[in-house]
Amino acid sequence: VVDLDIVEKPRWTTEFGGGWNSDRGLTARVGATDHNLLGRGISLGFRGRWERDFVQGRLVLGMPPKPGGRFSAGLNASYTEDVLPAEAEGDLVINENIREATLEGRYRIRQGLWSRGYYRFTRTRSFEEDPFDPDFPFDITIDVAVLGGQIVTDRLDNPFDPRHGYYLGFDLSWADEALGSDKENIRGLLTSSLATEPHPGWTWFQSLRVGAAKPFNGTLDRQSRFFAGGPASVRGFKLDSVGPVEVIGDTTLYAGGEALFVLNEELRFPVWQSLRGAFFFDAGQVWETWSEADFDLSVGAGIGLRWSTPIGPLWFDAAWPVANPGKNSGARYSFGIGRTF
Repeated sequence: VVDLDIVEKPRWTTEFGGGWNSDRGLTARVGATDHNLLGRGISLGFRGRWERDFVQGRLVLGMPPKPGGRFSAGLNASYTEDVLPAEAEGDLVINENIREATLEGRYRIRQGLWSRGYYRFTRTRSFEEDPFDPDFPFDITIDVAVLGGQIVTDRLDNPFDPRHGYYLGFDLSWADEALGSDKENIRGLLTSSLATEPHPGWTWFQSLRVGAAKPFNGTLDRQSRFFAGGPASVRGFKLDSVGPVEVIGDTTLYAGGEALFVLNEELRFPVWQSLRGAFFFDAGQVWETWSEADFDLSVGAGIGLRWSTPIGPLWFDAAWPVANPGKNSGARYSFGIGRTF
């Protein structure tokens, strides 16, 4: 005997979040999603994020799989206004206006294993807010169109506060003029995480990211480069400050590169009821190319607090640069809700 209970999918979900970090101060996030648009299980949502020098709005349309099916599709579009992080304040401020649209399809191979294919078009305008030379203002627009694929196995027991399991994902993308791109390149990113319990109530969480990119016509565009440094990367370092720099006018900007290595190690231990402490160690580097890679890594370390709540884990970190600090010095702080990295 088989009993079936059929219920209508809940319509609306609203989201609110926020945080604070030493790089950009307060962060606010909002979202609203209709999960049953037109009564067909289609989802349409809006996501907004605001920080100092950063504003982003995103629309997400999701097409669920048919009953018993494994294929789903989605379309999302976003607009971002950003100020590029620099070593110090100067006369020159470089802004980025980014318009992006992505069409994707996702196929569930089995529980915890899925693949994804996508086409993404990005138009980035980089310009001076107050031109250093009014006769020759810096104002560049670049279109980048990529075709990519991703395969992921996710065995973490909790997406926001994992205690056991692992995650492994690989993303490979290709940009070409035939796709509508001004730039041609190939780019790959390997991401892995592992959560174990070395002692009852303790969690050892590890994460590794390795990336490589290769341009085929000129230099690699900024949106395809890799960056490291900041609250979700090498903590104790300014946002995107790890790796190469470039000088434009009076401003030294963090330039990113074609090669990435970031390792995060964090040990979480019980303090009182749902409150836990954390010791962490991060090491990473960005190089212009993998041929220039060495063992001169930027290293940060620190302490933190993790508080499990019904709406997700709240966390606070204090981190310091330990090795290869560059222009970084002193402690950097961050506070937020959700996963730390």
